[in-house]
Amino acid sequence: MKTVKKKFIFEESVAKHLEELAKDEKKSISLLLQDMIEKAYSKIDKKKKLESAKKIIASSNGYYENLTIQEIKANQNV
Repeated sequence: MKTVKKKFIFEESVAKHLEELAKDEKKSISLLLQDMIEKAYSKIDKKKKLESAKKIIASSNGYYENLTIQEIKANQNV
């Protein structure tokens, strides 16, 4: 995987907390931040996918309204 180097500036207390978290998790600060970011982003990604699925479902509502499975299958052969 390709990596990039970034520079972050934190308040001193936040930097201290970050160091403590990394030590507690037995991870480097870089790996800890990467894991935290990916975890937070996965929530956003799931939300986007759910919204897309809801739009697809909403757009197909009523498409097969009042049709039996047999009628739907018959129309597909046309």
